Amino acid sequence: MESKVHHWSELRVGVAFLCICSLFIAGFVKAEERKSPVYESNPKELIIYEGNLAYAKDEIQVYSTDWIQVSTPKTLITRTLNIIDGKKKIGKFYFTHPESPEVSVPGVIRGRTQAQLTPRIVKWESKSKASRKVFFRYLLTGISWSPSYTMDILDDNRAKLRYNVAIFNNVLSLSKVKVKLVSGMIGKVQESHGVYRRKMRASQRELGEYDTISSSISSLPSLEAARINAYYVYDLDQIKTLDRGTNYVVLLDEELKVEKEFVWMTSTGEKVDVIYTVKNSSNQPFASGIVDTYEKGIYMGSDTMEWTPSGSKGHVTIGGSVDIKVKKSVNITEIPEKQNNDEYHHEVELKIENFSEKDIKIKVIDSRYSDCVDIAFSIKPKEEKAQTYMWEIVIKSGGSKIIKYDFYSDNTYYKPYQVYR
Repeated sequence: MESKVHHWSELRVGVAFLCICSLFIAGFVKAEERKSPVYESNPKELIIYEGNLAYAKDEIQVYSTDWIQVSTPKTLITRTLNIIDGKKKIGKFYFTHPESPEVSVPGVIRGRTQAQLTPRIVKWESKSKASRKVFFRYLLTGISWSPSYTMDILDDNRAKLRYNVAIFNNVLSLSKVKVKLVSGMIGKVQESHGVYRRKMRASQRELGEYDTISSSISSLPSLEAARINAYYVYDLDQIKTLDRGTNYVVLLDEELKVEKEFVWMTSTGEKVDVIYTVKNSSNQPFASGIVDTYEKGIYMGSDTMEWTPSGSKGHVTIGGSVDIKVKKSVNITEIPEKQNNDEYHHEVELKIENFSEKDIKIKVIDSRYSDCVDIAFSIKPKEEKAQTYMWEIVIKSGGSKIIKYDFYSDNTYYKPYQVYR
């Protein structure tokens, strides 16, 4: 009897020992699982668009493990994530929270608490046990760029142009990253380029909308159907640091040939614009952006540089000329004998006076009247287009010129600066 009791006592001790061992092993495995490293995706290459979007490429060296976990930028657009583990494309992955408050594997996130880690951990099961590279490709919001210019006028034929780029980075700080800038706005499908430019700010907010990816991750950004209106890709090669915030890069700082022009567009009233035509003799185009203009150290105003390919000409308006006075007048006489048959006789006068110390050449652009007949000019226009007439007039210092023309119409056009269509 004692033998049986002793046997059962030994058996209970053995079972208890096995249970303790099992719990210890399970705890060890769980601890090992919790210590699975969380690698961090810091893109090695960025292709940045003007509309709050970037395409990121990354390579991460990972070590032997059953599961791979990688922390990704919080603005990653999940549907665009493409993972190649070694040579195999990963088709099954999901987002989860990090399993350890701290990790200590070389090349991974160090010394951060779980609360500090954003819930952007992508996780997949790994069959390989070897050290290898994992390749990431994805779109993310929160990074964009914008062109701008500073133009110092040296004289009527020369200007120094500085082409500046501001890269806005609201995602994460990067180092030794290759950067390409795509000139061209992002537009929604079936939305015109011009409409989208006017709605740029609103679109940036739209690109930050969120969708639900999983029960644990409910704040990942999404991107609606979009179309890239790309013009040109600027290759900046490698940038040492791309900090969070605004980073500035100079693409061009050269002296260029310009041509100073005086232009009176009568539809704008009694003012003459001073326009500098800039010859783009560089090997890259000028993207559309704001130009701040200076002359003899004095700020002369801002304008928009239009898209200007290499070898072509752009135009910058710096303001009105105070030394040139202009006036348009219209005199209308009714001709009774022509009643109901173009009975209103219009006499138009365009007067230009030059009070500067130099002779000037001025372009005069006047709007056409839609239903005029029997038109006659005192000075024939250099160009006649569907909507305008254009003259080029040379006026000596202290001199003046008057352009006259007359026509008949069924209507009366009393307001000289209004455009009638």
